[in-house]
Amino acid sequence: MLMDNKPSSVVVALSGGVDSALGAALLKEAGWQVSGLHFLLPTSPHRAKEKVLRVRQIAARLRIPLKIQDLKIPFTPVSYTHLTLPTKRIV
Repeated sequence: MLMDNKPSSVVVALSGGVDSALGAALLKEAGWQVSGLHFLLPTSPHRAKEKVLRVRQIAARLRIPLKIQDLKIPFTPVSYTHLTLPTKRIV
């Protein structure tokens, strides 16, 4: 049961796996107004289609709204190469 001082809605990042689906289901069961959010990240087109299909099935089964956000462009190799640190081989 929700306390009066808590918000009544929550956004759950849905990966397409069991953990995020269960989290969304438990929150909904507890009375929260749940919305799903899925991020499209760089991967093969086949894998991306599979994940989107799973996420849509989860949202439909839970009867929650779903937003799919495409983040493939911000995660191009140019955007994260500066995060690569030099490695040192320890013998």
